[in-house]
Amino acid sequence: MDGGHQTGSGNISIQSVLGVLTNLQTYKNVFYLLLAFPLGMLYFMLLLFGFVFGTVFAFFLVGIAILVATILGGRILGGFERWLANALLAVSITPPSDLNRQPDDGTIMQVRRYIDAPSTWRSLGFLLLKFWAGILGFILVFSLVSAVQLVTAPVHYPHFVELVTVNDEPVGWNISTLEESLLAVPIGLGITVILLYVSNVVAYVLGQSASALLGGNEQPTHEYQEVSQPPTSRPPGGQPPHGQQHPRRQSGDPERTPQQQPTRRPQPDDTHVPNRHTDE
Repeated sequence: MDGGHQTGSGNISIQSVLGVLTNLQTYKNVFYLLLAFPLGMLYFMLLLFGFVFGTVFAFFLVGIAILVATILGGRILGGFERWLANALLAVSITPPSDLNRQPDDGTIMQVRRYIDAPSTWRSLGFLLLKFWAGILGFILVFSLVSAVQLVTAPVHYPHFVELVTVNDEPVGWNISTLEESLLAVPIGLGITVILLYVSNVVAYVLGQSASALLGGNEQPTHEYQEVSQPPTSRPPGGQPPHGQQHPRRQSGDPERTPQQQPTRRPQPDDTHVPNRHTDE
């Protein structure tokens, strides 16, 4: 009984560990990391060209145009990255809504609103982050390819599996016999599972970064204004309106509670006092 229970627990544990191999989201994450390298290189080159040449020729009209085109183009690429993250990663990112566009805005005012929007600059920051994520993704994907070659070694041996490169010299395993190819299968399987877990972690971090930098997490401006406005009238038992102060008590007067406040005595005008001469 105990041995069977332990065997069942062991099977469940193995299935949970190897479940990453059958999870569709795992391969979507790997494909996202595979695309991150060429896209990151492209974004870096475009932004570098735009900001460098735009700054150098900023004294001329062409430099200003290059800078504006680079900023607006970065926002457009940020929208593409938001779509790509929604399609491949386990996230649901909504577009930002911080432009505050008006129906009567002209072209210059619309461009200014795009430049002033915080989401535009967050998109540029994510594009720069994608460059470093692409380098890490390339390393992971290249390592996965080498691990898969170890798993499939019995099919295509003799074969040289490149693991790393040191001083432009490949370092790997030259599998030339059937015994070596069979030994390479469990080793390659273990490396593959580890690399897939690492890829999922990296993809999760990139997904959260995309949600924070590309998502619409702004609140409308008028909500902040409504909260920040001071009350126009004094609530019962609350503080006085803005600009008014409580009447100061004298140093010797004790503080009175509402129950201890003196009651108003009737005044002669408030009550009817009979005329003594008339009654007489």
